[in-house]
Amino acid sequence: MNVKSVGWAVALGLGLAACGQKEEGFSIVGKIGGGLEDGTVVRLMDMEQEPSKGVEIVRDTVRSGGFILKGKVKSPTLCRVEIEVTRYYEGGKPYEAKTQTMLMVENVPMTMEAARLDSIPLTWEFRKSPLQKERNVRVMAQGGRAQKEYNEYREALHALELAAWEADNRVWTLRYADDRMKEPDTDSLAWYTRLAKEAEQKVSKARDHFVQEHPGYAISVYLAQQKADATFAYTVEELNALAESASVTYDTLRLVALRQAVEEAKAYAKGVAYHDFLVVTEQGVEKNFSDFYTPGKYVLIDFWASWCVPCRASVPQVKELAAACGDKLTVLSVSLDRSEADWKKAVREEQMPWRQLILPSDREKQCEATERYRFNAIPYMVLIDPEGKVLCGTHSPDEVSEVLEKELPL
Repeated sequence: MNVKSVGWAVALGLGLAACGQKEEGFSIVGKIGGGLEDGTVVRLMDMEQEPSKGVEIVRDTVRSGGFILKGKVKSPTLCRVEIEVTRYYEGGKPYEAKTQTMLMVENVPMTMEAARLDSIPLTWEFRKSPLQKERNVRVMAQGGRAQKEYNEYREALHALELAAWEADNRVWTLRYADDRMKEPDTDSLAWYTRLAKEAEQKVSKARDHFVQEHPGYAISVYLAQQKADATFAYTVEELNALAESASVTYDTLRLVALRQAVEEAKAYAKGVAYHDFLVVTEQGVEKNFSDFYTPGKYVLIDFWASWCVPCRASVPQVKELAAACGDKLTVLSVSLDRSEADWKKAVREEQMPWRQLILPSDREKQCEATERYRFNAIPYMVLIDPEGKVLCGTHSPDEVSEVLEKELPL
């Protein structure tokens, strides 16, 4: 749809509302071929407010082998239908689980169809992915646009996402599951790690292409908003382009949310000046981080902690980076440990040949650092260029290495 037709559609919707046409809510009718017992609880969860677990919108109890979820949303909303089920471990012990069916809910009649309850993917299953059964469920809407667009999006991304999961699962198997008493084959691990990375890059490229080709879709604006939330990943110009491209959408409420997210993200845009914060030296002296910043060099801040296994696992890679870059790179480790003794013990064990700092014990001062760099998990690494501008913020030392390879001949 071109820009003019989208604008017409928005204008028409406003005109109908002005004429007093009643806005109907949604209804989702479940049509499951078998296995759905009466009394089973079914919930519709808003996955935009709490992406990890969702916020309940409405629930129903199965009657006569079916269910119907009714309600109203302000605009097309990414949701999940959850059906409570009982599953069994290999030893026969039962456990409670939930099915997962993702959809874009809009205020129109909708149907959810599957051959059997056990053909629907679970929200979590050990060594399995919901992607493997995603296509067993069919969700259709009578009227509206958002669900049809979402189905188109899933058709475009499903195969690539499944391939990426399979590649990543193979890496996990090599590293942890084949034989826990045996070191993994490093050559095979490196090979499959590279394949997994390439597969994930294909997913990212395909997702961006879909958004570019369908900027007016509700799901595209949602995906653009997710991109805007990434810290130090996009320049201010790229963030502005995200908001501008979505201006053709019919989902005006989501467009407002995207524009707000873009404005907030500009403080964490790629290329902004680094943010100062308080640190404490090994001698117990409180100083500003800027006191240790070296102008004219690349600076890597490595936020870590003694108790963080991934943090300590990444230390060898950081050492390799430091050795490869020489005096062109200054590494500064900043610990989030609450125990000074644990921090110093880990520093001695890891033998990191660069400046070691720790965040102040005061909770507010600690939060100041995490908020200024907008991270909630470690390891978290911030790379700053010789002019004091942030090049990237990431949990992966591999990404830091990739950026430095472009900046410096390693």
